[in-house]
Amino acid sequence: MATPPDLARVIGTSGSAVVSISASSDGRSYLGQAPPGPAFGDIRIRWSQRAYSGAYSPLDNTQKVLGGNGSGFIFSQAGLILTCAHVVESAMFVRVKLPDRREFDATVVGSDLRSDIAVLRIQGDHLPVVTIGDSSRVRAGNWVVAIGAPYGFQNSASFGIVSAVRRTITAGSAAIPLIQSDVAVNPGSSGGPLFNANGEVIGVNTHIFTLTGGFQGLSFAIPINPAMRIAQQLVASSHVKRGHLGVGVQDVDHDLAEAFGLPAVAGALIDLVEPDSPAAQAGVKVGDVIVQIGDARVADAMALAMAVSDLLPGSKTRLQLVRNGVPQAIAVVIGAPPSLAFPASPVQSDAVGANVPELKVRRLAASEAYASGISGGVLVEQARGSARRAGILPGDVILAVNGIAVTTAAQLHSAMATTDTKAALLVLRGDVRTYIPVDTSQHSDFRQHEFRQPGFFESAI
Repeated sequence: MATPPDLARVIGTSGSAVVSISASSDGRSYLGQAPPGPAFGDIRIRWSQRAYSGAYSPLDNTQKVLGGNGSGFIFSQAGLILTCAHVVESAMFVRVKLPDRREFDATVVGSDLRSDIAVLRIQGDHLPVVTIGDSSRVRAGNWVVAIGAPYGFQNSASFGIVSAVRRTITAGSAAIPLIQSDVAVNPGSSGGPLFNANGEVIGVNTHIFTLTGGFQGLSFAIPINPAMRIAQQLVASSHVKRGHLGVGVQDVDHDLAEAFGLPAVAGALIDLVEPDSPAAQAGVKVGDVIVQIGDARVADAMALAMAVSDLLPGSKTRLQLVRNGVPQAIAVVIGAPPSLAFPASPVQSDAVGANVPELKVRRLAASEAYASGISGGVLVEQARGSARRAGILPGDVILAVNGIAVTTAAQLHSAMATTDTKAALLVLRGDVRTYIPVDTSQHSDFRQHEFRQPGFFESAI
């Protein structure tokens, strides 16, 4: 086993620039003490937008009157502090305490809820600053140290290893792959730095995955490279400019690659096109697989989301995509994100057939389609055989087969009858849509399709 780094050196040299943050709306400060109330007070738990995912963001501050503790770190001699946006969200008063016991009132320079990054400013002399590292060099197995103020206990350190990189958690968030580690992070640690073995900041602690509200071995940090790019925009203009395409995307697996006739298991599969969006105006369609944007190859959905996010609204680029097995190129003008909400949009569906999985479906009533925010579709009443084994369930709405919209059972039958091996069914379940590959061969060896739990990466870009 690899020898652990000199943790005392890392904590001693880097911890002096890690601050505790008190954010409230009544002007009272809770620095240096546990937040008020029973069991360390009113530290509100913020579940992800779709709570079943289990993603948890330790929201440390936002009761209307009371306050709470968060963490941050000084990254500039000018008194600039990086923290999480949810630490100072809705706060009217922010106060910062350094490990040397100095306290300062802080102003919010800018806050970006999409990325969960905020920048504060304090006025002080001889301020310690952290050393910023390079998160692109982070690998699974690297030693890491977190320093913060969990439950108000200032300058608490914990260590572990990087478990994985390029993790995605919540829907509707910015296209930033997170660093996963097993470092203990708890409410109050939000906004604190994640250091590498050299004492360089490589991440900003932002989420834990939990079913109890406490640490369970899964913590997540925003990589410092994109965090600093966002911070620089906030310092320059108090807001962040990012591109928007107006599509929902998912990864391509082997079954979907076969169903769509792709030459490789790569690209970002379009499962949603927002009406009047830049993508819709450019002619992008549900079922297209984007394999390149500009000069950058698109390996997966996250790669496309990151590339679009890095473009400025109004800029022009070219999408290389595969539609019905045929490569195409489309010019598109990038737009600006309309809101934090994940968009709803149109659909279509219906099915049964001879050499196809056994599905009992019916056309959606107009009232059902309206309630679901779609223009039509077929409702699955019963799923057997290969469809059931693939993950199709009663109550699902089938919108399309291999990119072909279906609104009746006859259309579904016709679309699926043309496939000899696998058909990609665009399925709406609740308010989440995904492509499910269904084996249409007479002899199929199935694995259950894992329907993406709401809250995990379904990018709206």
